[in-house]
Amino acid sequence: MCIKRNKEWEYFLGTKRSTLALPDYYANYFAYSFDRQKSQRASIGLRITGLFAYARYMSYNIYDAEQGSSLGALTDFQIIQSQGNVNPYLVDSDPMAENRKYVINIVPKTCDLSGLENCLVYDISINVLTVIVRYYLPLDGDETGNVPLPQIEAFDINSGENVKLPPLYSLRNTSRFAYRERMNRIFDVVIDDKLRFYKVAGSGQFNNADNAYLICAVKKAGNEVLILKIKPPSYPHDNKELETADVRYWSINEGNPNTSTPTGIPDKQFTKASDGFIYIVIGDKSISHRADEIGYNFMPWKVWFKKGVILYRNLITNPEYKGSLKNVPTLDLDDKGSIYTSDAKNFIGDYAPTGIKISKSDFMKNSGSMASPGFVVRK
Repeated sequence: MCIKRNKEWEYFLGTKRSTLALPDYYANYFAYSFDRQKSQRASIGLRITGLFAYARYMSYNIYDAEQGSSLGALTDFQIIQSQGNVNPYLVDSDPMAENRKYVINIVPKTCDLSGLENCLVYDISINVLTVIVRYYLPLDGDETGNVPLPQIEAFDINSGENVKLPPLYSLRNTSRFAYRERMNRIFDVVIDDKLRFYKVAGSGQFNNADNAYLICAVKKAGNEVLILKIKPPSYPHDNKELETADVRYWSINEGNPNTSTPTGIPDKQFTKASDGFIYIVIGDKSISHRADEIGYNFMPWKVWFKKGVILYRNLITNPEYKGSLKNVPTLDLDDKGSIYTSDAKNFIGDYAPTGIKISKSDFMKNSGSMASPGFVVRK
């Protein structure tokens, strides 16, 4: 579906090298920000009218743009649809329904919320306010989930009358150096060839309230490959499974030192081995045929440099899921001992990715020390 770009929103596509803060490769992010001080209106509210995206997931988050910290969020299933419309993210609804309108209200705490639905509230001390709408795994890879981006209107919270929308404040003004600096220290945990995954503090990077992830720092030479093994969570194949699946979405992504994402693989593209695990090998294309022969999902190493990160992401985790990343404590980078003790496998076992770095020749000969029993169903 070809939809004209909306000038009210900044586009941050997961596949673009210019999108930072370790985005998911299969997610698209759209942001509107305004400087409340320059708008000269302390009483301004935003009314966002849109259509639910045709995507695995969508959400709204609001942020203090100067801090990159979340102030509130609404996940797709929490959004009340407009009268006569359908929320396609509910268990009993039609995910392909055409009447899928909603309205979001974003207002300061001083606002009377009577008569307003789907409210996100911000403190009047905020200087620059950011709204981000996210679409994960949009249908057919369409940037905006096969719907136009939402319309944004500004209104006076006292009179209710529409006012001129404040000029867009570009998030590209955010220091790119700051993102890189926040990630630099994770490379201090690389001490051997084992691939350990950790939960790290992620404040200040416009985090999604529904997102949890583990990160593994890697230093890799050209003649080396990375092998991973994980017991994967279940994900919904249709609306009936939305409440019973372990997670709404999961993925494996690579990350550059500047926090851009060169590539990733979403849950639906992985093939399980006969033991129920997923085996992954990361390297150059020369190993792809061998990987398929012996039951490995091949992932090309597209990180620009000899060091990068691997991210394991879970989105909307079922509270009953045994592999919930909430069970993993945050890595203390000032405690050298936590390199061993904070490894996610110590807390969620096989549900955490584990791995090792080996030579390409070892993989081609015998797959190293983490052999796959082969795929259940051939690709």
